[in-house]
Amino acid sequence: MTFVRFAVEGTTDEPVADRLIREVGMTPMPTYIGGGKTQLDAKLPGYNQAAQRSAWLVLRDLDHDDAGACVPRLIRDLLGAAPSDGMAFRIAVREVEAWLLADAAGCARFFHVSTARVPSDVEALPSPKRSLVDMCRRSRRREIRDGIVPAPGSRRTVGDSYVALLREFVREAWDPQRARQAAPSLDRAIRALERLRS
Repeated sequence: MTFVRFAVEGTTDEPVADRLIREVGMTPMPTYIGGGKTQLDAKLPGYNQAAQRSAWLVLRDLDHDDAGACVPRLIRDLLGAAPSDGMAFRIAVREVEAWLLADAAGCARFFHVSTARVPSDVEALPSPKRSLVDMCRRSRRREIRDGIVPAPGSRRTVGDSYVALLREFVREAWDPQRARQAAPSLDRAIRALERLRS
């Protein structure tokens, strides 16, 4: 069994990384979770060096960091060098929520919305997180609406149970094989992990 260390920028990303590693038949070893993109970016050159000796997956949101630069150049700049042989450094376009929305059937079932309410062309969404929240405003289940959508008048962008419900969705309903068909950056992430396994 191949162990894969992984690092992610936030708690929402952790179950996604875990699930993807297991999806290709490897064993996840969480190494860094949370702290945001800035803190993760500062650690990337060290992780890239460590990937000379062991397998690594790093998940990071693209957001709008590609303005004026191509993604391969961004990856090289962040890692400080070309990716090591053991490094699968993958960038979700534009946020990991796009990968979740890419499984329209799983989203419809778990979040209790019609399939027509699940956004399509997920990698073209300017803010997949906001799109997911907006989709859940139409949920037939109150616990989804109350958990995912921020309370009226709140300054928060998500509801109190956002992370917990997304973690549950990833564990119980999300199908990465379906999702990769609608999210090219997810497909590339899975293929990168398959290369690590081989």
